[in-house]
Amino acid sequence: RVVLDKTVGDLELPPTVKILAAANPAEAAAGGWDLTPPLANRFLHLSWPVDRSGIAKGFLGGWEAPHSIVLPKNWEENIRMGLVLVGAFLERSPENIHARPTERSRAGGAWPSPRTWEYVARVYAACKSIYPNNETTVLDTLIAGCVGEGSGGEFISWLEDQDLLDPEEVLSDPEGFEIPDRGDRAYVLARAVVATALSKIEAEQSVKIWQAAWRVLDRIGDKGGKDIIIPPAQDLVKAMSSGFPIPREVEKLFDTLNAAGMIPTAKP
Repeated sequence: RVVLDKTVGDLELPPTVKILAAANPAEAAAGGWDLTPPLANRFLHLSWPVDRSGIAKGFLGGWEAPHSIVLPKNWEENIRMGLVLVGAFLERSPENIHARPTERSRAGGAWPSPRTWEYVARVYAACKSIYPNNETTVLDTLIAGCVGEGSGGEFISWLEDQDLLDPEEVLSDPEGFEIPDRGDRAYVLARAVVATALSKIEAEQSVKIWQAAWRVLDRIGDKGGKDIIIPPAQDLVKAMSSGFPIPREVEKLFDTLNAAGMIPTAKP
């Protein structure tokens, strides 16, 4: 109940409380057992290897103070991007959405489910806020700790294959970025750019970002086809504020967006 309901006896823990747990491997613990799958699926699992050299040095010369990293206040702004990347991957590989292992020992560790894929989006956001220059070692470890090495490895390989441009740089120069030749990469870029734009639009109500995002979609659509950009275009339309002008790029997509019920007004 502490983990599942955040309840201890009659005391309900506040939402700010985080749950961490430590255990020896079941086979190395006296009377130990594996976690049940539902409980295991609520954790990010990290193996903690024994650093023999570090322990010896600690006894000889004292123990170093642990180094902790404090996330910047705005780290959650990257969650939308993480969700976009996870969603694009799962569209391509739906078998990874929910894959509970059949072996009990593996089911007591990290395995993919909608819950743990959301964890992946959050750890992606946290890592990007700390390591903007694409440090991957920590991210790879955390992703595997959320969804397991199999699904996590597939996601990491897919992410590396996208060779994704920096969405903020694309928005800052919507005329100068190089459009990917492959349709799957162009689609992910369009999604990533719109996700970044929406975060900025919500925070700043920036008409400039709004217009830049439409220009990016227009260029991607001209090269890769309208079908690539319709889903992110729908997200942009939903975020439109009353003071935002309808950009000319919408005219090319009007019939499709209108058929989807996304354009309630007359044709611009």
